[in-house]
Amino acid sequence: MNKYIFIFGTWPEISKKEIASILNSADDGLEISGPNFAVYKTKKTAEELQKILGGTVKIAKFIKKIDDLEELDSRTWQSYLNLDANKKTHFGFSLYNDSWKNHKQIDLLACELKKNLKGQGYKARYVSSRQKELSSVIVKKNELLGQELVIIKNDPSFILGITQSVQDFASYSSRDFSRPERDDRSGMLPPKLAQMMINLAGADRNKVILDPFCGSGTVLQEALLLGFKEIYGADISQKAISDSQENINW
Repeated sequence: MNKYIFIFGTWPEISKKEIASILNSADDGLEISGPNFAVYKTKKTAEELQKILGGTVKIAKFIKKIDDLEELDSRTWQSYLNLDANKKTHFGFSLYNDSWKNHKQIDLLACELKKNLKGQGYKARYVSSRQKELSSVIVKKNELLGQELVIIKNDPSFILGITQSVQDFASYSSRDFSRPERDDRSGMLPPKLAQMMINLAGADRNKVILDPFCGSGTVLQEALLLGFKEIYGADISQKAISDSQENINW
């Protein structure tokens, strides 16, 4: 059984309902719920869940809860990293729902960890950001999967995790902006929001999907990618029908 921390994006309340719709079997269970995250037990993997959850920007493996940040030292943090003497170790952290003061404390600890790693003969690079949280883009481009420490303030304690997957920002962007037919007046639904809407309707891929006002076909394309087999779209505009067909073929 896996225990994961799910970090939500722009629409956290919708994201909570989306994940509850997907993780609703006897094998799944909600452990902790916060304003912008949730902790679930599930047999599913982070990678397969990340592909289908439009509202989750990051999934981390749950490590433990601590009462105070003083319990986190460089030796403990090092034990969470995948170290290889033959390659450089990239590492970083994200702090959610807490102060810049505590962020600075952890930043100093990260610098200490980098120094200790180099003293042990490892090549190490500490990746930081101007924000308290590292974005999906930073995590992906800096090879921080399995190496980013996630710290969430959940009064009165803290939750620790290690990032396993992040949202595929490049794929979402491509499906939105690179498809052959895009109507800025009638086709403005973002693919990840369409994905969330479909997931809210239920996880059963044998259900029928109907979009009666399909526009450029965003809901239709996301339903196909999610594995639905029986999908219908309709629109009063012939251009919308043609655009949808072109985008689905693409």
